[in-house]
Amino acid sequence: MIMEQDKRQHPRYQAHGIQASITIEDPPHAPLCTNGAVIDISCTGIKIKLSKPLSEIINGKIKILFVLPESGIPLTITGIIKHQKSPSECGLQYENSLSDDMLNDLMFECVKNI
Repeated sequence: MIMEQDKRQHPRYQAHGIQASITIEDPPHAPLCTNGAVIDISCTGIKIKLSKPLSEIINGKIKILFVLPESGIPLTITGIIKHQKSPSECGLQYENSLSDDMLNDLMFECVKNI
């Protein structure tokens, strides 16, 4: 079996157990609010698993609100849906770039308890 090589510039970090509130905006439809979990996180985006599968492919903006596990600080991240590999999993690309220091702090706290 040949495995496909990952062509990412930035590694993904597993973020086990981080629950999130998720709002998906896909005009002209009304915003969809749901819950889910952060699967992994990288310097360029986040992969999430929705608690309820979507009935159709969405191509809109997404807002994820979660609480950092160690500090308890609430964090909101916005971006665009880049990939939807299944009805319940989406890949998000950050809408605004964060500084390297901010991203490093975020990823460290998200994966520290693994």
